[in-house]
Amino acid sequence: MPDNVLVAFDGAPLSERALTYAIETVPDASITTNYVINPVDSVIGVEAGGLPVAADWHENVKEEDTKTHTTATDLAAERHTELETVTEVGKPARAILENADDHDSDQISWVATADQESTVRSSGAFPKQSPAEHGSP
Repeated sequence: MPDNVLVAFDGAPLSERALTYAIETVPDASITTNYVINPVDSVIGVEAGGLPVAADWHENVKEEDTKTHTTATDLAAERHTELETVTEVGKPARAILENADDHDSDQISWVATADQESTVRSSGAFPKQSPAEHGSP
């Protein structure tokens, strides 16, 4: 059984499902949720909304970060589980893999979607490699 599980978590219902899956399948593991802020979103927002969006972007991201971590900790508390929450900035796939490596995660839990169906995925026992070796963009 894994000792350390990293859950990619953005506060959406599907990521809540991934966190619930991790809590239920490895109840004795140390669980960390990883929220990733993609700075590309700021560029897209500014292009779509102009300067007012740019002025509020940082404050909005901080609020979203707090909301996301609160959702994760509340969900875990409902299941009598404690967890660590982490925020990273960067490309989500790369940031998640780097976090998993930095925290010696034995397993990563995330949700994959295709054609309106979702499946909780879990990968574990990956060898220590750089994100590039994991195939991260």
